[in-house]
Amino acid sequence: ILAEFQDQFRIGEIKLITNFGPDVWIKADQLHLGEVFNNLIKNALEAMESGGKMDLTLSTTRKSATITIKDTGVGIPNKLLPHIFEPFYTTKNSRHNFGLGLLYCYKVIKKHGGTIEVKSKPNQGTTFYLNLPRYSKKSFKMTRGASNVQNKSISG
Repeated sequence: ILAEFQDQFRIGEIKLITNFGPDVWIKADQLHLGEVFNNLIKNALEAMESGGKMDLTLSTTRKSATITIKDTGVGIPNKLLPHIFEPFYTTKNSRHNFGLGLLYCYKVIKKHGGTIEVKSKPNQGTTFYLNLPRYSKKSFKMTRGASNVQNKSISG
């Protein structure tokens, strides 16, 4: 997913810092979770008009994995934060945005048994925390044909 945005990072002079640590196993729908990352990274890039920094990190506890997407963009005013996951709510040009991206992210993360949280300060940036249940690699028993199950995959 990051490779898809490589030109936007370069053109926008956005510094990308990643810290993913050791392998972590989660049971996830790769397509939908990929769309969540795509949407949040796109939003972060749009919030940083020229220059800035994006941090992508992975931290873990024994039972969960937390993916953090932090930008140094324009931020979200406190009065708008309670509404960002509402359908059709957008602060962008409504001709090109329908206000469904963050709602989609919320629903996908919830469907995976996780939570999504956001902290933001105007003119300082926004941080999204994606909390997902963690699975032990040992608990997965792959059988012949298991990888052919539609829309399901194990990401590590």
